[in-house]
Amino acid sequence: MVANLRNLVLFSALTALALVTWFLARPATESVSPTRSSAEMPQGYYLIDAVLFGTNDSGRIHYRVEADRVNQKAQGSDFELDGVHVEWTPEADVRWDLSAAQGVLAEDRSYLRFPSVVRMVSTADDTPTVIETSMLSVAMDDYVATTEADVLMMRGQATITATGLRADLDDDHLLLKTNATIRYYR
Repeated sequence: MVANLRNLVLFSALTALALVTWFLARPATESVSPTRSSAEMPQGYYLIDAVLFGTNDSGRIHYRVEADRVNQKAQGSDFELDGVHVEWTPEADVRWDLSAAQGVLAEDRSYLRFPSVVRMVSTADDTPTVIETSMLSVAMDDYVATTEADVLMMRGQATITATGLRADLDDDHLLLKTNATIRYYR
């Protein structure tokens, strides 16, 4: 009888231990689910307050591109820029500053395109030259900016409106293509 009592106590202790172990090891009633699956996550890369430099053959900084945000949706795609500012400082020391709300830089840096309103300012002398247009493309190999859109150019008391522009940012040559109208205000 003592053996049966001892076996009953041992069996009860092991059963209680098994119940406690099961209780502690059971899954929680509230399971934590991931906030997003990997299929829902946006693909690509981004940078905040990015700065890109381009140098000339002698290693001197030729242009500086600043952007509030840079996105690249996938490897091999172009860079989308928000809040873009470009400082162009060629060896001729004719500085051009370009700014726009948005821009697109080719992954291979062959072009920089501004699909929204862009403003170009040159301060080569005391009287700044300001050019505004609704879109602009800059070939980064030869530093030529072009557009077929309407252009407004302001310098001192004069304004010029035209359709189309070709600007050599290194040599400071501007060509207004068609329908140029000059107004001078005194």
